[in-house]
Amino acid sequence: MTETEYDVVAVGCGPFNLGLAALADGVDDLRVAVFDRAPELRWHPGVMFGDAMLQVNFLADLVTLVDPTHRLSFLAYLREADRLFPFYVREQFHPTRREYEDYLRWAVSELPSVQFGHDVASVAWDAAAGCFRLEVVDPDGATVTVSAGDVVLGIGTEPFVPSALAGLPDERLLHSS
Repeated sequence: MTETEYDVVAVGCGPFNLGLAALADGVDDLRVAVFDRAPELRWHPGVMFGDAMLQVNFLADLVTLVDPTHRLSFLAYLREADRLFPFYVREQFHPTRREYEDYLRWAVSELPSVQFGHDVASVAWDAAAGCFRLEVVDPDGATVTVSAGDVVLGIGTEPFVPSALAGLPDERLLHSS
């Protein structure tokens, strides 16, 4: 069995890892994969009622605060969706939650590194090889092995460190919560 090698593997496709994929896209010689077990992107489906608004304005998209000229900015999405002028005229610079989810789906469609229906079954540090080894179950049920120099866990807001990673030195472990 051949093993696919990446520089970075991100587990979970929420806005943080999607932003990572967007910013990594186009960086020469950087091999990135984002795996999510869900069959498609669904962002906070339980709070998509009515015209619920984001709590932050459109500048807090996936890329703008790092690179305002990035091709996957919220403004680029609005332009492509022919919604730039209506968004501006609305004079409300906080997108609706539905609009933001649509933006995320658009960004996903532009990023071949993002793979849905891929469940990361295990992650282990291979000290001899100096990399992580991940067992990933693809949509057909086949298990493939991938390796990565770095792994980013975007698994939600509650801190969780899998037991396989609990023994890593603190400098190798970072959690956004």
